[in-house]
Amino acid sequence: MPGLETSRRLNRRAVVGLAVCLLLTGCATPNPVSPASPRESATPDQATNSPAPARAVDAAHPVTGPKTPVTGHRYPYDLYVHCGGEYAAFAGTTWRTSQPPGDRGATVDANGVATYTGYLAGWMTRLSPDAAVFAIAGTTALVPYERTPDPGPLCA
Repeated sequence: MPGLETSRRLNRRAVVGLAVCLLLTGCATPNPVSPASPRESATPDQATNSPAPARAVDAAHPVTGPKTPVTGHRYPYDLYVHCGGEYAAFAGTTWRTSQPPGDRGATVDANGVATYTGYLAGWMTRLSPDAAVFAIAGTTALVPYERTPDPGPLCA
């Protein structure tokens, strides 16, 4: 259906535009949470265009954010990227992106030990009931997500 495809493209552009707008105004760039309470929400930060705070994945306890996030607040989130990261489970629903970040492979620590978790550490922000953005930890890279009725596999 040409009309549906055009609508999806416009919706994706709107999501990306909203994400950029919120980041430039500081609405979607909250302070990182303290290490002692990684599952709590962050509070808004006035800094703009700053990299997402660095954080690491705890493979035994991946963080997936709250079931009812506050719109515009950044939450620690470990995105399952073993199969690319096209789908995300966040805020009690399924999200999908047309720009998956891909599997980054193993990370090497200071001792030269390589560890593979299948997750990518970052921060998820719900922009609206139907739009969210994933910020890759320690970078300015953003991945826009849209709510989808398709429960799609997190890994196929």
